[in-house]
Amino acid sequence: METHKNIETKDGYLLTMHRIPYPKNANYLRGEKRQPVLLIHGMLGCSGHFLLQGDNSLAYMLAEAGYDVWLGNVRGVVYSREHKTLNYAKDTEYWQFSMHEMGIYDLPAMIDYILGVTNSENLHYIGYSQGCVTFFIMCSELPEYSKKIALFTGLSPLIYVKNARHPWLPILSRFQTQLRFFTSQVGLCGVRVGLFRKYEGLFTSNSWGRNFIKFMIFAAFGTKLYRLKNETVGTAVKFIQGINYHSIYHAMQIFNKKQFVQYDYGTKKNMEVYGSETAKDYCVENVKCPVLLYYSDSDWFMPAENATLLAEKLSNVIAHHKIESKDFSHFDFLIAEEAVEKVYKPMISTFADFQNQKV
Repeated sequence: METHKNIETKDGYLLTMHRIPYPKNANYLRGEKRQPVLLIHGMLGCSGHFLLQGDNSLAYMLAEAGYDVWLGNVRGVVYSREHKTLNYAKDTEYWQFSMHEMGIYDLPAMIDYILGVTNSENLHYIGYSQGCVTFFIMCSELPEYSKKIALFTGLSPLIYVKNARHPWLPILSRFQTQLRFFTSQVGLCGVRVGLFRKYEGLFTSNSWGRNFIKFMIFAAFGTKLYRLKNETVGTAVKFIQGINYHSIYHAMQIFNKKQFVQYDYGTKKNMEVYGSETAKDYCVENVKCPVLLYYSDSDWFMPAENATLLAEKLSNVIAHHKIESKDFSHFDFLIAEEAVEKVYKPMISTFADFQNQKV
């Protein structure tokens, strides 16, 4: 696996991507050109979340199928915490971003870098959860980037949350204003996991610790405990990331307004950032590239109704697949053995058909 560092965004953040350029047992000539695929993680995640199932992980399966696989890391993730002038540990200004900046700065920087390195005209983009949100933000604000995407694939594409069934979201969102005021007054920038990382062995080396992590995953994502293998839980813990509060607030605003809206900074800052006193709805119709969607009715965040609503807004959906599997939750797109047969293999087959214009 290759590591590509210091990919600079227009606002000075330095990102890192990981690349799987060839299959393990490559019979490919080193100079052979292959279709690049960019995978972007969800909230609290990083590039490692596409590797949780070892050889049966989506990233490795794509590489074995002959794709040039790139794993992105947005700003704030442990792999992408450098900046031209700011220090993430000392400067609170570093953390003054939301999913909006990830969409308009991070994704374009990574896409342009990949296309430059591979000398390609376009790439496949696979987003999981927040990785879909940032993609739609990018295409809404920078519609020219839709032309650089051969095919967009959304795994639990959290764009519309009107029918979300998560039991904790209404409670958390209700106190968004108070939480935002409190964190601004005491100077907190986000949720950090450094202390947890320091003592992660306590949680992964014994049964009570692993059961605690399993319960937390269930509480956060609705993942049934029987789906959580000990080794997968241990790997997932190693890759869990912190998150800045502005990204959390942005997600809460989308949930509260039941619309796919820009981050609302307040009247004064909105004028500086958007040229308008109010935050506007993103224009999902600007996504003109072919779209492939996967969703599950057991997903607390993205049930079937929301996926159908999104599909109706888009003009070029080649297919949207409801996963017919009991209890297939939000996190199961990354960790469930079922995902191999119900998501990864069909997706790779669709990619091949799409390349051959058989879709």
